[in-house]
Amino acid sequence: MKSYSDSNPEEDSEEPGAEMSFLDHLGELRQRVIKVILIVLVMMGVSFIFSNEIIKFLLNPPILLPDLKPPMQLMRPVITQVQGLMVVKLQIGLIAGIVLSLPVILYQIWRFISPGLKKKERRFAFPIILSSIVFFLAGAAFAFLIVIPITLNFLLTMGNIDAELGIVIENMIDIDQYLGFVSGFMLITGITFQLPVISFFLTRIGVLSSRFMRKYWRHAVIVALTVSAIVTPTTDMITLFVIAVPIILLYEVSIWVSFVTERRKRKS
Repeated sequence: MKSYSDSNPEEDSEEPGAEMSFLDHLGELRQRVIKVILIVLVMMGVSFIFSNEIIKFLLNPPILLPDLKPPMQLMRPVITQVQGLMVVKLQIGLIAGIVLSLPVILYQIWRFISPGLKKKERRFAFPIILSSIVFFLAGAAFAFLIVIPITLNFLLTMGNIDAELGIVIENMIDIDQYLGFVSGFMLITGITFQLPVISFFLTRIGVLSSRFMRKYWRHAVIVALTVSAIVTPTTDMITLFVIAVPIILLYEVSIWVSFVTERRKRKS
């Protein structure tokens, strides 16, 4: 008699005709890379049209924390090359184009690796893609609205040596360096916010466990505090914890994600 607890061969097997040769894989990879490049170029063109608005937003972001100033009040952006502003706008268009293309990029990556996965594992495509995008954007927004204003207000006010005597060093920052600093910060933080998604994936394939993460919870707290101290070089403990607490909470969320994933794996 057939037991219903046994796994369904159709569930665990790959789709018919999914087996491909090495050259077939290369051909498919080429097609998906072309699709990604095309959508990025389209989004880059759209972002280039609105590059002035994007630059204005990056230089005058909404300030959520008290006693902080927007970057435009702390520095004077400059261009040191004839073609500098055009290069900056192209860079902005490229970065914004990649961000706007994230859903398509992740979808193409998933479509490339999905033939090698079981049918049950393919069900997680949409949740993983959606969660990855949401967490990345949340991390980038956190960096842009919280971390970067705190860091800039500390670094760009170091030139006020003696305001009464008029000894104030003016911050003339190349707009290219400023945008590189901001985009790099947002990228790193967005990747850091992928912890729950990475936890789910690694637990699903059996590489990670909630018990392991719980065991090294204290180590994770120390790492979060150390990273926060490096990212925000201020002596204010409140600022330090403003950065560290979200990272610690993300680690805790990752533990619970791993725990729930383990339970569902056992039930299935």
